[in-house]
Amino acid sequence: KGLALQNKSNFEEALEIFRSAIGLNENNIYLWVNLGLCANRLGKMELSDSAYEKALEIDPKMPLALNNYAYSLVERNLELQKALKMSKSAIEMEPENASYLDTYGWILFQLGNIEEAIVYLEKSVATNQASAIVFEHLGDAYAASGNKTKAKEAYMKALEMDPKLTSTKERLEK
Repeated sequence: KGLALQNKSNFEEALEIFRSAIGLNENNIYLWVNLGLCANRLGKMELSDSAYEKALEIDPKMPLALNNYAYSLVERNLELQKALKMSKSAIEMEPENASYLDTYGWILFQLGNIEEAIVYLEKSVATNQASAIVFEHLGDAYAASGNKTKAKEAYMKALEMDPKLTSTKERLEK
């Protein structure tokens, strides 16, 4: 039920379902990861962080928990070295995962390693599983490297995939 609610973006109800389920089985790592995701989407960052930390306490090598926590940190520009380490561990375990490659590339971008970021973001795109956000990140990296033509192409692809991405529209206008 929690997953169904989460998939319908009903994060508040899903969060409560995951909390109840954790009361029944506090060692289920997937419940903690989903609780972390829902809390993150609701802006309850302290709860999100503690849920991811609990998940990683249960299994310090779970790629999904490592990636999601790392992405949450980079989006808040917090503990980027910790996020980089977690993200690297996730892609070492699943080197073809588009989301994990994006997270690693995005952290590198935020750290100012633009050329290396482009490598990982391009790898994410090459999986043919990349989301519109990955193309937006790639566009940002190309723009930062001075390649406005490739940046525009990446932004256009992001908008093609998700026409509602106002952040991408703003980047194109710049």
